Amino acid sequence: MIPLWHEIAPSLGALRAARAAWHRCHTPPPSPTTLVLAHWAYDGTGLTPDLERLAALYDLLRTRRLASLTIGRARRIPAHALDDHVQRHLEEAAR
Repeated sequence: MIPLWHEIAPSLGALRAARAAWHRCHTPPPSPTTLVLAHWAYDGTGLTPDLERLAALYDLLRTRRLASLTIGRARRIPAHALDDHVQRHLEEAAR
């Protein structure tokens, strides 16, 4: 009889525990002079054009340059907010 996959494969918890144990043994302790940077910024390289536009939209929302509202778990952008943003952008470009 052939054993079932779940009977011979290690559980995900066992794999995680083994990985954590390996890292504890093979990772040197941090020195007191180690500088850890907690903020990472993505520079946008390697994105498809659609993802670049989506990243730009998220940046506008994050910096509050584009008004939005949250309904439940969904974020909505009113049409007038897009009109206002485009108008401000055109005015800045004209200067």
